[in-house]
Amino acid sequence: MKYLVLAIALIMAAVSSAEPAVDMIMRPAYQVVHEGDSVNVGLVLVNNTSAAQPISALDAIIFYDPNFLGFYDLSSAGAPYDWFLDGFFSPSTNGINDNIDDGDMLYTAYAQLGIPAYVTKSGLLVTTFRFFALQPACKTVIAMPPTYGTWGKTRVFDGTIPNTEVTGKLGQAVIKIVRSGVLTSVAEAKRLADGSPAFELEGPIVTRTFDNFFYVEDFDRAAGIRVNCDPSRLPAEGAAPLIVGTISTSADGERVINAVNVGQGCPVP
Repeated sequence: MKYLVLAIALIMAAVSSAEPAVDMIMRPAYQVVHEGDSVNVGLVLVNNTSAAQPISALDAIIFYDPNFLGFYDLSSAGAPYDWFLDGFFSPSTNGINDNIDDGDMLYTAYAQLGIPAYVTKSGLLVTTFRFFALQPACKTVIAMPPTYGTWGKTRVFDGTIPNTEVTGKLGQAVIKIVRSGVLTSVAEAKRLADGSPAFELEGPIVTRTFDNFFYVEDFDRAAGIRVNCDPSRLPAEGAAPLIVGTISTSADGERVINAVNVGQGCPVP
């Protein structure tokens, strides 16, 4: 009897582990912009199983800080699926959508009748949230909390079995807002000529630190560079500090930044 119970438990565990789960992420997960720039963050569904997952609807609770970001619209550009209805429906329970400029809102999308949307491992772009960067911020987060109060949920519904949730992990986007005139990538700094006037660079992430220098790298890993600095000013690995300095080429041909000041920055994902 105990072997039968064990076999049933193993079968149930196998079925449970095979159940589909659709992650809700935000692309890009990290973005560096100047104040006044547009901030575009895509809501993307990613299936964590090998087969395509049909979905019929979704709700996404969105939190952002209105002190640093101003929401202005949604964009379907690049989204491959034409939703039957989507947007911020109002009136809404607890009034979350009564004022979508206050830092919280509920986005809802319904699939075409009889034509579900399909989510694969490569991801399905649902829509793009568009904001304005209002003022500098070391980092500000656009988050998808799992619940709102006692009623609301961030969730994805199966496209075959009615009222069945297939929600997986929830993501967020971190936005760094810098002043106008500040360089935001290593690639920009490397385009400067040796002997150029001192510049400010903010956005790239510290990957390694040593006694009197460290390395920073763009988040997309497009470029990295060594930064020489005073040992007392070494930032923490994983931070995105403000670097003030000049650029030069070392004897072995490596481009380097010679920092005159380095802030500590803030950690990024």
